[in-house]
Parts: sequence; structure tokens; C-alpha cells
Amino acid sequence: MIRKFHDANKNHSSVQIWSTGSPLREFPHGDDFADALYFELNSKLDVHLFKILDQHLN
Repeated sequence: MIRKFHDANKNHSSVQIWSTGSPLREFPHGDDFADALYFELNSKLDVHLFKILDQHLN
């Protein structure tokens, strides 16, 4: 999509996007990721609570 917007801006044309608006994607902030990683690494639990590496960082 970024390329479509870039090309449209360069060519002075428009971009059409089709979506329902219902899908959500979570983007954790870098500080939140650092806090979660610190907690996970210092945890004495036998199970891991977070699945943080599948996320995108802002």
C-alpha cells in the first residue's frame, strides 16, 4: 500500500482502498515491548506468558 500511495502522489492520481474497517491490528509501542521483555526474562515462572515477538513495533 505504501508504494501505491507513493506512486499516486508522484502521478497526482488517487488510490482506492476497499475495506470493512472491522479488522484490527495491534501495534505495541517500543517501551511496552521492552517492559514485557524485561518482565519475561526476569520471570521465575515455568511457562511463558507473552507471545511478544509476533507483533510489530512502532
